[in-house]
Amino acid sequence: MPAYLPAARPTMYFIGVTTTQSSIMKVFPAWAGALGIEAVISGIDFVPDDRPERYREAVSFIKSDPLSLGTLVTTHKMNLLKASRDLFDYLDPFAVTLGEVSSIPIMLAIVALLAVFIQLYFGPLFAVPARIFGQGVAGLSSGFGNFCANLGGFASALLLGVLRDATGSFTVGFLALAGMALVGFAAVVALWRTGSARDHRLTS
Repeated sequence: MPAYLPAARPTMYFIGVTTTQSSIMKVFPAWAGALGIEAVISGIDFVPDDRPERYREAVSFIKSDPLSLGTLVTTHKMNLLKASRDLFDYLDPFAVTLGEVSSIPIMLAIVALLAVFIQLYFGPLFAVPARIFGQGVAGLSSGFGNFCANLGGFASALLLGVLRDATGSFTVGFLALAGMALVGFAAVVALWRTGSARDHRLTS
């Protein structure tokens, strides 16, 4: 069982398998220097599927040592959380849902997926008002719809932050956003039915 020595200066750890061979050991100092962060990086190596008590010891050390700032975890992220979940004061919704810490690749994949779908509303945003209210007020209706979309983007981000500060968790904010999404879906269905009924009257 390794003996962890208290950090002599602010230290960020990297828990992996062969940390000395990782490029982050060279990238982190350059990145920290550019951002004015006074910290060094130190590697902690475990074999894959190491003993739970070894993960717990590392987490306990980093948590209790004043100059240990935290850690990046790669190979061991799921096993580490499973072994030492009770040692964490807070887990964000992604860590709880995915059952792992430091899930940067998965986070990036989720963000990329959202980026694909988040802009899909632009077409209907301009097409639906013109279809329902007519071409004569297309500019006004589309402009008002775009105004509401931007106002909603600002208000939802603000609401998420306020709820996070008030409750100490993103859960309530995410549930509120999910509720808004359901309301939006219901509105889309209603508009689709209204437009279909209008088209049917015009063609009959």
